[in-house]
Amino acid sequence: VMSDLYGWILEQITAVEGMARAAEKEQGRSWATRWEPSGDYFEVVDDRGLLVADQVQPGAAGLIVAHSPAAVLRRCAADRRQLVSHGPRQDGSGFPDSMQCRTCSEDGGDGYQYLVPAPCATVRDLAEGYGWTGEGSPA
Repeated sequence: VMSDLYGWILEQITAVEGMARAAEKEQGRSWATRWEPSGDYFEVVDDRGLLVADQVQPGAAGLIVAHSPAAVLRRCAADRRQLVSHGPRQDGSGFPDSMQCRTCSEDGGDGYQYLVPAPCATVRDLAEGYGWTGEGSPA
């Protein structure tokens, strides 16, 4: 299950990157940079002042601007780096499935820091951000 979680997260990141690149291509590498009032709704416009979306609710307009393809791709790159940083490694027990996080440690109560079992809390948090629902199989 642990190695499946790492693979599942990578699949999710890859899928989101694909959507962001497609949206970026559709907009001609320009994206929504601001929203402007238009009656009871808002218009979302790009950095050239061209309309991206009209009749948008205020909350949705802000969300569109905040989640531009460039912002999404930056987040995906950061998530990939986190996943590598917190990747699994053998724990030295000799059991092939006994893995620990290569980064996270905790106080063992005996004055030593011990690496935590993989997947660590950071990896589980990354997975949750992509829709994973708990300790069992990915969503």
